[in-house]
Amino acid sequence: MIERKRYVTMKGHRGGLAVYVNERCSVDEFLDDLELTLADKSVENGRAVPITFFFGRRYVDEGVVTAVESIVARHDSFSFNGYDSDCLTKDEAKALYGERTFHYFGGTARSGHVVDVEGSIVVIGDINPGAVVHATGSIYCLGALRGTVHAGKGGNQQAVIAASILQPKWISISDFVYEDPDDAPVKALEMGCAFVGDTGVEFSRLQTVPLARMDQFAIDSERG
Repeated sequence: MIERKRYVTMKGHRGGLAVYVNERCSVDEFLDDLELTLADKSVENGRAVPITFFFGRRYVDEGVVTAVESIVARHDSFSFNGYDSDCLTKDEAKALYGERTFHYFGGTARSGHVVDVEGSIVVIGDINPGAVVHATGSIYCLGALRGTVHAGKGGNQQAVIAASILQPKWISISDFVYEDPDDAPVKALEMGCAFVGDTGVEFSRLQTVPLARMDQFAIDSERG
């Protein structure tokens, strides 16, 4: 008797069962194998075991999900518990690329200049008072930062703002805005960094930034 080819692999875990689908087989091949596998594993115990499907890099459309749900529904021993796929849609890929893009701005950002980027940015020069820099990622200034800056725009609380001389006119990270209780201007900080801490936007020398934020520097550097 010739043993049938297996296109799905079933493994048990604490929350139920995980089914891993072969990335290279056809849809019909893994659906047929899924039907047979569930039939072999079905037991009369009165309890439906949840199954989570993992498709790897296979693209999964609504038709595939509907077919999988229908097969699972035919076997009382199991219930459909969702799926996971590493394959990105074009829109998801564009959004992810935007978040991971590293931009460079050479020269001084002068008063009235507005820079707005998707991703992180290195300004190779000063950010003067009256200049505005927005980024969904982190902002690094290889000069004096004395303008208006907003990092992590869109909700990225892991973003940081670092500068050779950090003395912003106005500064924000994600949804956190720094406001001095005495309404005093920010004191100039050499090799300074701003990040979201326990009390909101906090400042520190770059060398003493918490390790978690140092990891963010490494991530941003790889993106560049």
